Amino acid sequence: MGIWLQSLGSGKQWYKGNMEKTDCVTPANAIPVISTLTPTDYVECLRDALECQSGEVDRTITSMEGDCVRLELTMNIRFLSRIWAINFEFDLEPFAPDRMDSLVSKVRYQQDELSRMKQHETKLQCELAELRAQVAAPCILLQASHRDTMARLQWEPVGSDSFVLNGRHGDIRIREPGVYTIGVCVSGISKVTGKISLWKNGRNIHQRCWL
Repeated sequence: MGIWLQSLGSGKQWYKGNMEKTDCVTPANAIPVISTLTPTDYVECLRDALECQSGEVDRTITSMEGDCVRLELTMNIRFLSRIWAINFEFDLEPFAPDRMDSLVSKVRYQQDELSRMKQHETKLQCELAELRAQVAAPCILLQASHRDTMARLQWEPVGSDSFVLNGRHGDIRIREPGVYTIGVCVSGISKVTGKISLWKNGRNIHQRCWL
């Protein structure tokens, strides 16, 4: 069994190979629930510990003398309603790759960083779009120069996703909940009296007369 470790930032590599079961499995960390586990079973267990999400297994790397590093894996084994905390330690020595491997590693690291930055940018753009949608309150400007036989204003058509106009009944339906401010400007012939009423859900809520 062998373990290879590489720093994506610097491109440095460490390696420990030709390990037997006794090199990593001791009485202190042997899985007690199954005594017949083969070296292959432990290799699969360690591989899962290295490839799983960081929250599932504690992985610690400690610098040591001679540019060596110690890789420590701590995982929980569950069996028959019991949990065992298993710890493995591996002392890895520096491994000198050729120049091409080092360049490939650095390029791969930069590509990964660029991908993460793009994902972060996409997330920020989505958040910005949501904020703009919240700030941009729905608004509509309507005009009417005619009324029907029941004196209901006939609004001129206006395209809007937040409001729906019923030209036949003069209704203005608001599709988004909230508190709205309504302003009315009336232009009429001088020396002519009149009145205008504002209705909400069939109820007269405001009326204004002019002389």
